[in-house]
Amino acid sequence: MNKVTTLSLLTSSLLFSESTLMKRDYSSSSSVATPTTVSVSSEEAEARVSEVAKSEAHNLKLVAKSEKDGIARAGRDEKSSIQTLSAQQKSEIESATSTGVSEISQKSAEEKNSISALAQQEREKFLALVETSNNEIKNSAPATTPTEAPADLKVDVEKPKTAKAKHITKRTLAGNMNITYKVLPEDVDSFQEMFTKGLVYGRLRMNSFHWDWKDDDKYTDNYALGLGGSLVYKTGRLNGLSGTVGLYTSQNPFMTMDPENAGSLKAGKDTLSRYDVKAQGQYGLTVLGESYLQYDTGKTKVKFGRQMFHTVFTKSNDTKMIPNTFDGISVDSKSIPNSRLQLAYFQAQKLRDHTTSHDVITFKDENGESWANNDDSAIHKGLNFSNFQKAGESTHHNLLVGAYEWKPTKKFQFIASYLTVPDVISNLTVEAHYKTSVGEWSVTPGIRYMSQFDDGAGQVGGASLKGSLASWTEGADARGYKDPDSLDSSLLALRAVAKNKSGTTKLLYGYSAVEDKGDIVAPWRGFPTGGYTRAMAQYNWNANTKTHMVQGVYDFGKAGKIDGFKVSARYAIMDFDDNKQDVESDRTIVHIDLFKKFKALPDFEAKVRFATVDSKHTVTETTDKPDTSYNEYRLEFNYLF
Repeated sequence: MNKVTTLSLLTSSLLFSESTLMKRDYSSSSSVATPTTVSVSSEEAEARVSEVAKSEAHNLKLVAKSEKDGIARAGRDEKSSIQTLSAQQKSEIESATSTGVSEISQKSAEEKNSISALAQQEREKFLALVETSNNEIKNSAPATTPTEAPADLKVDVEKPKTAKAKHITKRTLAGNMNITYKVLPEDVDSFQEMFTKGLVYGRLRMNSFHWDWKDDDKYTDNYALGLGGSLVYKTGRLNGLSGTVGLYTSQNPFMTMDPENAGSLKAGKDTLSRYDVKAQGQYGLTVLGESYLQYDTGKTKVKFGRQMFHTVFTKSNDTKMIPNTFDGISVDSKSIPNSRLQLAYFQAQKLRDHTTSHDVITFKDENGESWANNDDSAIHKGLNFSNFQKAGESTHHNLLVGAYEWKPTKKFQFIASYLTVPDVISNLTVEAHYKTSVGEWSVTPGIRYMSQFDDGAGQVGGASLKGSLASWTEGADARGYKDPDSLDSSLLALRAVAKNKSGTTKLLYGYSAVEDKGDIVAPWRGFPTGGYTRAMAQYNWNANTKTHMVQGVYDFGKAGKIDGFKVSARYAIMDFDDNKQDVESDRTIVHIDLFKKFKALPDFEAKVRFATVDSKHTVTETTDKPDTSYNEYRLEFNYLF
């Protein structure tokens, strides 16, 4: 039994995890073999330990069998002696055998664990432990111990491989440039940890614009460049309370228009503040784009301060350099099963090219300055500071918004939204979508119906967004509007979206029609026809306007053709009312977007955008609309970190 135990200890001491092992034949009759250096991993070492343990168990069985056979032979020769053995003596023999087996198994397990631990130590310590182990075996072994472990044992430690750090994307960009947060700060236990465990989100971006008019004699070609980005800091959440602050900047190092031509800027106007350029000659702007406290309870979030708010009426529309935001309080809750409820009360808005907040609907300020108040491209110019004063109405307004989304299944979605500027205008919109499968494609038809209610705005500013009917009186030119001092109106939009199951292709057909009454009022960047018939930089919600649009999107990356490359193309036909002087002439639009992402820089995206607008010079008995054809070119870079 001692011989087998000693053999087990000696064999196990020669196994090393992630070390060089000496291959040697330890037969009782052979001499020391030539040493061989082999590099093994920890897995191989463990496998060898297992093999040795199995071998030792087998040897033990052979020894036990040999002893049993010897006893049997002795029994045949000395039958009388064996018969005199007592039951107690037999039990002692069996107990000794069992104890030997247990000792061997225990030592084998202990040696396996020891080998695993030794593999993690430095080479010198490892060799020292090996030497110590060999000495202990040598001192405790009987004279019949097999050949000792060789003194010239070589150990070649295999260096562990360093795992490559996995990339973590904290935020992602959607096609409309909306940001989705993938990583948020954790819950904390103290006020100090709110700040020490907060997270910073960065963004570098560049947007360049070139607008090329067809009629250079009548219009001024314009260009602009914005270079900057943002830093957003979110604190940790303490008992549901957290905070967010975002600093945004857009600088104009070159490609700047002269101050006297700043008014001719079109799409590029949001890279700077035209008011600051005009008043102070100052290019570039840096603003506090976000600043709010947030309280979370269950599935409900409450925000107080400057914030983004996304509904059918209101959007951040962060496609330039700085987002469109609102000042006030909002609630976003998913506490109701299969539902989402949004409520908001805003006292001010801050458009993308403004350094300070302003009224939610009033155009111009008390000095008649167009760029000092709400000068959104879709603003109703008749609802200006002076006209509100003349009507005896307040020039300061609040904006109330509510939206309820119900999605009982993955296929069906219903949304009801309501907006009001008290004593001015209201809007109720319902929308529904149903997804079905057709072969390898999904098809989702959708409908949006918007009903606008005049709560006094028509009497102040008239039915036209141009403001030309603000002072309209009975018998005067109605400029093609059936009810020139009313903003009651409605809009119907339809669409069908088809996507293949591989996700490479998306096709859309959309149609929209505005009732022949008042124009739709929507200066909050949530475009009434968005997602249905709106192409880049187009405003097609004037009264009696009809639009058809088709769109195709193809993802070359998902198709396995060009990694990270995607193309989107739209073609729209906009049919305006030829008898309304205040609306555009009929036109067609081709709008193409090229997207490119890179594996080496997964949080970087480049985008090239191109649009060509073919307008018509329209002349009727009451109107003469100029040709406003143009080409537009944009280049965008976005990097999130």
